[in-house]
Amino acid sequence: MEETPFQKEMRTRMEFLPQPVPLEILTVLMADVQEYVMAHGPQDAPPRAESITSVVSQIREGYGPNLDLCPEGTCLGLLLDSTGGLHLYVNGLDQGVGAQDLPDTCYVLLDLYGQCEQLSIVTGEVQGAESDTHEGQLPGEREKADMVDEGYFVEDSKLCVCHCDSCHKLRGDEIYKKRGDPPRDYAEPSGWCSFPLRLSPRLSCPQYKKWHIAYQGSSVASVRRTLDRGDLLPGCSSILTMVPLKTDPQNGFSAAEPNVMQSRELQSVVLSPTLRYAGLLEFCPKLQFQDPRSQRILGAQVAFQVCVEPGSYKVGPPSAGPADHMDPRIPVSETEWLTKEKGATILRSLLVRVE
Repeated sequence: MEETPFQKEMRTRMEFLPQPVPLEILTVLMADVQEYVMAHGPQDAPPRAESITSVVSQIREGYGPNLDLCPEGTCLGLLLDSTGGLHLYVNGLDQGVGAQDLPDTCYVLLDLYGQCEQLSIVTGEVQGAESDTHEGQLPGEREKADMVDEGYFVEDSKLCVCHCDSCHKLRGDEIYKKRGDPPRDYAEPSGWCSFPLRLSPRLSCPQYKKWHIAYQGSSVASVRRTLDRGDLLPGCSSILTMVPLKTDPQNGFSAAEPNVMQSRELQSVVLSPTLRYAGLLEFCPKLQFQDPRSQRILGAQVAFQVCVEPGSYKVGPPSAGPADHMDPRIPVSETEWLTKEKGATILRSLLVRVE
């Protein structure tokens, strides 16, 4: 296949770069690609997302699915085997060898472009990952067979509860309740709708009735991943973050880090016994959408109600939001709960608020 003028130019530029290519140079090259596409259109740009490119020269077409068409929540993986073959995994399925004779040391560059707005890095050392994963199953996620056979939610629609003010008054519900051993106050999810989640049979144990009740604010983009894992996501682990590179004074570029996962401190899961805190925009961002019937622009928020093991979390004042707007029944000094213990929380309900 004959190279386009753009591919020839990029290949020439790459031949004079040090190996491995420093991250900031790769970033500049990616910016050049995007700028060229915007100026000249896609016909002379790098190939589509079902091909493999080496030094911007296409070496294989029709490999795997078109990644541009992958829906939200798709899990992609790369594997470099012992013979230097590169494998692509899509939702745990090996697409075969896409390229051969790769060096032992490789680096990954992720580009947020087009309709892709967020990436999550999932590895075998991710917090919450289970060690007893089955073949083809991603670490920390439930087997697909479990999801098909069980589903995420309890099937009885009567257990789905609206917690708006009118429904609260009609049912005569209390706004605050106690739960656990020792008992702790928690607020009912006023203004939200509750959709109870299925519990694994191995979790249906009387001891969980002694656990406390709390909430975690979430984002719409993180709901599917949380349900697949069957566990809460810590902090902002669903957002791709950059780690500052060390500077190499000899060549002016940032020195490449070894191609290994760096040890990092486990992130805390942030909980609260009240949604007045867990439902703040800092933890629970709104997703705007247009109601097809009324044509109104509405905002949706999601959160999880969970059972929390007593003694597994630290209690403290809020780290976000104004303290004077917190729940009047919950002491300010007990508004935020933090836990790093694995298995200390159990998903109980998905909560949704639309306003």
